[in-house]
Amino acid sequence: MGNNSYILKVPVILLGIILSQVLYGQSQYHKEIPLSDEKSVSVRLESAYGTVNIGSGAVDRILIADMIVEPSLDMKTDFNYRKDNHRGLLDLILRPADRQKRSWGIGSADAGTWDLKFNKEIPLTFDIELGAGRGTFDFTGMHLTRLNLSAGASSITVRFDEPNKGFIDVISIESGVSRFTGEKLGNANFGTLKFEGGVGSYTLDFDGALRHEANVDVELGIGAVTLIIPDHIGARLYAAQRLFSSVNVPDDFERVNRNEYITQNYDTAEGKLVIKIESGLGSVRVRR
Repeated sequence: MGNNSYILKVPVILLGIILSQVLYGQSQYHKEIPLSDEKSVSVRLESAYGTVNIGSGAVDRILIADMIVEPSLDMKTDFNYRKDNHRGLLDLILRPADRQKRSWGIGSADAGTWDLKFNKEIPLTFDIELGAGRGTFDFTGMHLTRLNLSAGASSITVRFDEPNKGFIDVISIESGVSRFTGEKLGNANFGTLKFEGGVGSYTLDFDGALRHEANVDVELGIGAVTLIIPDHIGARLYAAQRLFSSVNVPDDFERVNRNEYITQNYDTAEGKLVIKIESGLGSVRVRR
């Protein structure tokens, strides 16, 4: 009677969130958020260090999460979900319990692992901050309407293998001392992509089903960026020539003036990119 009485007294988790926890040495657990009457969900994800994997999941769940946290590193996990009318608000935070203790090395990717599977039908917005670690963000098949990503000393891959079901007005990506790869960004269905790189190696691949004119703004510090623009996409490139920076373009980019290049198919292509690049000590390479 004692144990059953205790179970009956456990309060229902706020707004119907189902929480199932299986512990192995107090480090591994599983959580799910069922879909009810939400029309959209906003996700705020912050990870001081660790590995974060994002992919698409079941249509009857907002999120299915499997998390492993290394107990010896004294990490704190905050998992908070609430609703505002028909909008879901999800906060996922992984940080040191003592905020004064931070490590920004790439090796800190072993601090913990988050495997997050999000609903692939409901409109989603993402605001992501990753300090040091690794991230694989596979948004294939999802319905994104906002994507803001800030990464420190990290290795990041963002992927859109299928056309985004929503439209993203502005994609904002900041990548510090890191490696960043964007795959099939032509499927992201964006109006403007703003990319800021510090010190690192960056690849932006615009393959995909781009069917309109979109803008790409790149600011580069001391890194090297490669832009992959498939043959079926027209491009107009503005890149200021600086003393300690370099710009290399394929043969089918015609030089209009000292700082402007245009592809031969720009006027006839259905999908177009207008690319503006500001580079300090970096190098820019365009591939077809």
